[in-house]
Amino acid sequence: MKYIRRFVWYLASRLALCCCLIGVMTVVFYYAMNFANMYVVIGDGMAMRAKIVMGVTDEVTELPKFFQQSCLERDETLLRAINGENTYSQYDITGIDHRVSLSWMWCWPWDTSARVDFTESVPGIDGRIKSEYKQAATEAGKQSGTDLTYPPKWTTTTYRAQMVRENGRWYVKSLSILSQQ
Repeated sequence: MKYIRRFVWYLASRLALCCCLIGVMTVVFYYAMNFANMYVVIGDGMAMRAKIVMGVTDEVTELPKFFQQSCLERDETLLRAINGENTYSQYDITGIDHRVSLSWMWCWPWDTSARVDFTESVPGIDGRIKSEYKQAATEAGKQSGTDLTYPPKWTTTTYRAQMVRENGRWYVKSLSILSQQ
């Protein structure tokens, strides 16, 4: 009887350990899946937003794939760009080097919302001033001592995004600025 009891406890402890390991692996798998999905949504969504702000593309209809409508309605930079009131409207931008780096993210596998902290930067902007603004920019540049024929630098910004999962897809619900460099 003593040996049977030891054997049963041995099996029970090993079964409990296996169940715990399977549970941890499941949580890690879903965390990694959520992380990858959020990274793609934030990376592609913010790149599309930057291209619209800089005038590289005018495909505003693509943004709801990444952002909720309420987030788009509160984005002042995007709204100024759509209305043609931004600093890049005088430039022909041909390409950008857009980068996003996630600094913090957490989401339990069963959650439908998450918070993500990330930094957006555009270290390279290819473009020149439009011909109708070239004369004025050259004169203003001589007075200020800067070259205004090239697009201004993009402000590197750290954001906090509230993400929400709807119908199996992640969307940016809101963006708030944590810091600008």
